Formats: sequence, C-alpha cells, structure tokens
Amino acid sequence: MLLSELLQENTIILDIDITQRFEIIDFLINQLGNIYCLDKDLISKIRNKIIAREKSMSTGLGRGLAVPHAEVTGAKSTMAVMGVTRKGIDFNSLDGIAVRIVVLLVMPAGEFKEHIMTLSGIAHLMKNQLLRQQIVSLKTAERIFSCILTEEINELLK
Repeated sequence: MLLSELLQENTIILDIDITQRFEIIDFLINQLGNIYCLDKDLISKIRNKIIAREKSMSTGLGRGLAVPHAEVTGAKSTMAVMGVTRKGIDFNSLDGIAVRIVVLLVMPAGEFKEHIMTLSGIAHLMKNQLLRQQIVSLKTAERIFSCILTEEINELLK
C-alpha cells in the first residue's frame, strides 16, 4: 500500500513541538483515534502494541524517519498519521540522526504481508533526500501530500 493511499491532508500534522520519542508516539496515537473516530478500547490496544514494539526495538529507520507500527486485533483497516516535528527527536536510530518525520502505522492483525510491503514502501520512498527536506520545510499538509503523491507516481513510472 502506498503512503499516499494511507494519508490525507487531515492525517498530516505539522509543526509539532514535542522532543521525546514516547511522547510523540502517544500524541500521534491520540490524533489517529480522533481522526478515525476509534473507541477507547481500540486506542488502548493500539497504544499497548506500539509502545511494546518501540520498547523492544526502535522504529527509527534512519535519515530522520521513524515508523512506529503494529498489527492490532480489532483494527478494521490500515490507518496512518504523519507527524512533522519542529525539532529532532532521538529515536535511537542506527544512524543517530534525530527524527523529524514520524509515520504512525496501524494494520489489522493477520495482514503480515501487507504490513511488510507497506513498511518497505515507506522506507524506500523516504530514501529520497529531497522529499524528506520538502516534508520538513513545507508549511501545509496539502503541499506535503502533493509532494508524496508526485514522488510515488514518479517511482511507479520508473
């Protein structure tokens, strides 16, 4: 699944003034719950799964990107939100680069192949340094979404 298929303008949150890894994860989970109108029990399951995953191994992929993620029983579809921070956050990434772009991803339990394909696609897309620079410098979710969509189209046409 492409990132542009998961995001909409209202799922891209800009100018976040948070500097702690678990605080940004909690913030984005709350945003996900509000945007997708999730009930408290499902939000709690999502929080528990993603926090446990993050504690077992950092989801900081490098190049200023983190993708906290989990497969969650009760999730009916794949859901995502993107957060762009003002300052970098230490996600214990292997390259040591502070994270400015966080894509929080929730998949229905049992969707392992789609989960891996989606994570791989996001990682591949975000290898593009110019795209990452645009995401952290653009001032509107609409412009960021447009850049992501354009880059995915360009990748598909290669």
